[in-house]
Amino acid sequence: MKTILVSFIGRGIDSGSGYRTVDYKFANGDIFKTSFFGSALLRNLKAQKQPVEKWLIMGTAQSNWCDLPYMFDEDDCLAFQDRHCEFIGELKADADRSIGGGVSDADLQKWQKLIADESPDTEIICRKVGNATEQESFDKIIQSLLEVVEDGSRIVFDVTHGYRTQPIVTGFILMYLRWLKNIESLELFYGGEAAEIRGQVIDLSFCNDLLKATEAVAVREQTGNYAAIGEQLNISETFKANLQKLVFADETHRPNRQLAGELRREIEKNQSGFNPVKSSLAGKLKNSLDWSGEASYARQLKRKAETAFKYKQYFKAVITLWEAVKVACCESCRETDFLNPNIREQCFNEIYERRLNSAQIIKIDDLRSLRNTLAHGTENRREIEDALVNPKKFEEIFNGGKNVLEDILAGRIGSS
Repeated sequence: MKTILVSFIGRGIDSGSGYRTVDYKFANGDIFKTSFFGSALLRNLKAQKQPVEKWLIMGTAQSNWCDLPYMFDEDDCLAFQDRHCEFIGELKADADRSIGGGVSDADLQKWQKLIADESPDTEIICRKVGNATEQESFDKIIQSLLEVVEDGSRIVFDVTHGYRTQPIVTGFILMYLRWLKNIESLELFYGGEAAEIRGQVIDLSFCNDLLKATEAVAVREQTGNYAAIGEQLNISETFKANLQKLVFADETHRPNRQLAGELRREIEKNQSGFNPVKSSLAGKLKNSLDWSGEASYARQLKRKAETAFKYKQYFKAVITLWEAVKVACCESCRETDFLNPNIREQCFNEIYERRLNSAQIIKIDDLRSLRNTLAHGTENRREIEDALVNPKKFEEIFNGGKNVLEDILAGRIGSS
């Protein structure tokens, strides 16, 4: 997994006179003196034996590119400035020309090469992206990140410098790249310059946790799958193992009410110690397990079929609803061995042939035909063919079957 550091560089205080020199203090005790926080962050990562393969630095033509030598130790920085003092002076002069001036593309590429030659372990990439007030600037930021970020990368994002719009926009871009580029980890850091936090490095990794929580809820809301929410709670290894078992049981049409109940109880036991994000996630997960509170297995299946339909998982919805009908027939015949295929068939035939009225039989026949078509592709009845191209007809058959299921569960069956 490659680590990519992303920074913005601006003009600093007093309309371009440069950033203040600050002793940046990291949580592990490291202190690095520099005027550009990105350089302190790079040195801190390397000191922790975390190599940085690429450092993407974005800014404007007038940015303080000449502050980049602070990425080196003090002696190396001074030596570098001595060797290239004439070119550095030109860069500073160009940066002071706010109208029609600033660093040219050619000079920036030369500057990038000079810095990169002194840092063989990290590829230095400098990009002019404008001031993030127009779409053209946003596009340049996106393009720069698309070119630099590799699949499966770890991103360390320095949100300290640059126009305030730039870190905000880039934060949203990285949310997009997290899935487009399969970003393994996203870590945010801010180097405080204000008097009250002078030099304190603030780890904003909470933002990464919040991003994962957002994704987990989005997955649940779009698909009904609650596994990612449970993983974010991170209650215990036992909880994690039970969650995996329950998700597997759900997907194989074997809802485990006892296991779901155990998970709900463990959530409630630990909820008082959750932070606000985890507490809200816990509420979502408990809602996903509400089906376990249903009194019968058939009603549990019915709830899960309704949930699947809500999330447009039509195949799963119809298959699960049909299973619920079969189980409901067993319950109506007072048979508890509803997983036995012979007993299921006997009970279904008893209810279907002797206790359903003609209207209920039509609805059950349609549901069975739709189920067989989805599972095997063997049905050619016109009504079913229509349902496969007409969502309203599909929903009508599903709801008709669900109504008969409710009739069976409520005992509203008998000869018409």
